[in-house]
Amino acid sequence: MIKDIIIERVEDVAVAIIPEIDDLGEEEWIVYLLNMKEKQIDGVLIS
Repeated sequence: MIKDIIIERVEDVAVAIIPEIDDLGEEEWIVYLLNMKEKQIDGVLIS
């Protein structure tokens, strides 16, 4: 059940969402996940 899922507090990680123009001249949004930790992060799920 959903109550059994442990969601830990996330620190030193940020998200940047930047509008850019693609090769066809259309606007698209690029999403960057920024890791500000000293070590590598793993097990990231983005939906």
